[in-house]
Amino acid sequence: ALRRLAHLSSESSKAPFDKAISDLQRGLWVLPIGVAEAGAWRYAFIYELVDRWYPGVVHKARRITRAEAQRHLARLYLDSVGAAPSSAVRGLFRWPAPEVEAALQALRTGGAALQLADGAWATMRLMKPRA
Repeated sequence: ALRRLAHLSSESSKAPFDKAISDLQRGLWVLPIGVAEAGAWRYAFIYELVDRWYPGVVHKARRITRAEAQRHLARLYLDSVGAAPSSAVRGLFRWPAPEVEAALQALRTGGAALQLADGAWATMRLMKPRA
């Protein structure tokens, strides 16, 4: 229904529509909240506006700086994968390289990450304290 309302229901409009939905999700404007039996595959996501699904979250988020959010997300990412090059962080979040480096350096300064000899970054959760 959304594709039809946006006048993007033709096959040639699939890629632009998918990119638009991806951009809206990446920008935290919309999120999938369910699945409907619709379309050719009888499977389609139901989307909702983030601030309508999570009332008040936008107001709460205003207290968080971009740099704080980037540090937090970079730490969650490293904690989930163990270790990764900065290019993986940049590719995932699509942040400018200087912002990725600032977030990772701040994690190192705070004791949450370690830069490895090959330049990759690792979570300190992997490091066991020596007895």
